[in-house]
Amino acid sequence: MRTLNFKYRMLGIAFTIAVLLVSLYTRNGIHAFLIQERRRDADTAVQLFCENLKTQLDSINYASKMTYTLDAAKYSDLKLFEKTAKKLLKQHSHIRYLSYFEGDSLTAIYPKEKYKAALGNDMHDLSYSYTLAKVVKEGVIAGPEQLSLTKENVFLFIEPLLTNGQYKGEVVAAVDSDYVLDKMHLDFLTDRRYDYELWRVNALGEKKTIIQVSDASIDFSDAAKLEFSLPATWNLSIQPSDGWLPADVKLLIDGCCAVGALLILGCAYLLVKVIRQKKELQKAAYTDPDSGLLNREGFCYYVDRSRHMQSSAAVTLLYIQLHNFHRLCRNVSRQEVLIYLHSIRDSLQERFSLDSIAARLSDEEIAVAIFEDTQNEKAMEQIEDFILQLFWKKKFHGKKEFVEPKSCIIRSTANQTTAEELLKNAVMRLNELYDLQTEDRAEADK
Repeated sequence: MRTLNFKYRMLGIAFTIAVLLVSLYTRNGIHAFLIQERRRDADTAVQLFCENLKTQLDSINYASKMTYTLDAAKYSDLKLFEKTAKKLLKQHSHIRYLSYFEGDSLTAIYPKEKYKAALGNDMHDLSYSYTLAKVVKEGVIAGPEQLSLTKENVFLFIEPLLTNGQYKGEVVAAVDSDYVLDKMHLDFLTDRRYDYELWRVNALGEKKTIIQVSDASIDFSDAAKLEFSLPATWNLSIQPSDGWLPADVKLLIDGCCAVGALLILGCAYLLVKVIRQKKELQKAAYTDPDSGLLNREGFCYYVDRSRHMQSSAAVTLLYIQLHNFHRLCRNVSRQEVLIYLHSIRDSLQERFSLDSIAARLSDEEIAVAIFEDTQNEKAMEQIEDFILQLFWKKKFHGKKEFVEPKSCIIRSTANQTTAEELLKNAVMRLNELYDLQTEDRAEADK
């Protein structure tokens, strides 16, 4: 019984662990799914933003527009360049200057009065952004940078002038940084509840410059990122303001999974309890209350079930009748009767294997179904020893009274034979033996 209880306890612990693991796996799966969905949404948002960003930057790339005012055959003719520059400056107050480099030298800059001190400067004396366009031979957007003359923060739009692939000069447009940042429409991200960090690395990959950040205290190491080249490497990192998995959603998921696990465990516990109670009720219905052994109905049920479940149908039935039991019981106390019956139960447990099935079929009938080989000397000795334990002797008024066990053994290998049929066969066999003994005594008396 201890082994059985330990087995059920281990099964219960294993089931509990399995339910908790499934609950944890489900919880982690839901977390991963929701995070993956939000990352997919973030990737879509950052793609849309970057496409819009390039469009917006192109729309305010006045350097690119100014290149059309210069004649590739004669870049030194700046009449149209000057006229167009003055017009753009008048129309767009956010343009800080428009300039033209012939080779490496600053040849023209507008408004001229404000920046005339810069005329003749060599680009090598300026920031590397000016030289970068010459090196890569394509347009460059750089910033924000501070102008040395006015200390204004601007973005530089630089377009190189090429003839047959040879660098001839470049056009530079300096645009107010606040205006450029506004045109980037970073509010597109904040409106969708994303924190963001827009940053770039210089062409040499030496320095990270943060262009704009929604909150400098936020760590963007786990953010969704997109990299693009202008040609300096620009990066946009975004993540939901409430995290990839909001705390309230996480708490709800964790709570639901925990409640689900508790419900499963609770239902399993109730189911086990109901099954156990059902078995206890069944056991009570199948049990003789005085001896604690099975009654006739219980004996037939468990024997038939065991034979059905076992691969081998072989069974040995030990059938015993307790002659004179009723007469002796009338002369002793109930407590003495119970002690005798309990001694039978204890003796059965000591001498027969756990899979044997014993029953008190009636007040004077005992049956034991044995599912192992009994045709050896040791097994027969155990059976005989058990039968001897059933003798009960009492003395009343100077006269001895005995409970004398009469027994027979029936063996069956036919699976079709029911326990009830075995009992009937045993009764018939015992009656035959009794008749033979009676005849033998009669013969002896003659």
